Amino acid sequence: MTDTQQLGPTQERDVAAHEGDLDLHAPLRAVGPVAAVVAVVLLGLNMRLVFGSASSLLTEIRYGYHLGSGSAALLTTGPVVCLGLFRPLAAQVIRRWTVPVALTGCLVLVVAGTALRGVPAWSALLAGTLLAGIGIAVANVLGPVLVRLLFPHRIGVMTGLLTALVSASAGIASGVTIPLNTAVFHNWRMTLLAWAMPAALAVAALAVAAARHHRFHRTVTAATHPPPRWQPAVLR
Repeated sequence: MTDTQQLGPTQERDVAAHEGDLDLHAPLRAVGPVAAVVAVVLLGLNMRLVFGSASSLLTEIRYGYHLGSGSAALLTTGPVVCLGLFRPLAAQVIRRWTVPVALTGCLVLVVAGTALRGVPAWSALLAGTLLAGIGIAVANVLGPVLVRLLFPHRIGVMTGLLTALVSASAGIASGVTIPLNTAVFHNWRMTLLAWAMPAALAVAALAVAAARHHRFHRTVTAATHPPPRWQPAVLR
């Protein structure tokens, strides 16, 4: 059973089931095709940047904080453990918020955790890495759900694109981090902090999609579940 199957029907599909003639392409039109594609692309690109960037600078991190091999391993194994431990949170999150809103919150955690790595303290680096790992763990599950919601007519293509970007993101971070540190920042803490910028762009893209989808979702919910009319009391 896949992660998305474990979630069950999303709120949007519950509404669609209630209104059998609801156009499943309506969420994409509400968000906008360009905004939807940009949101999926930036989401995929930011799903592994935290992992690849820390691994590339592991030697500098160990030297800077005088870490043993066990402590340094927490930076690489900790996020992987988060992927397993916090994945079930997605089912709880989706009961309270729509998918775009939930993913925006996940990426806010990634931004906060990535930025926290720039604080000159080992505890901040570890906490930031784990915080970002929690956000990624939940987003890992909700990403394919977002694709099903926005691209019901292109599920295979867009899921493949999202999966490819997730797989490529760790390699991108690994390949770019060292040159970025050597040629631009000359400081490994600033280099780790810099990876919060693409995550912030992803937050902005998901926030736009979430705001547009929220207006659509509110309109559909109001149409399918109108409030009860006020009935004047009848005196007997």
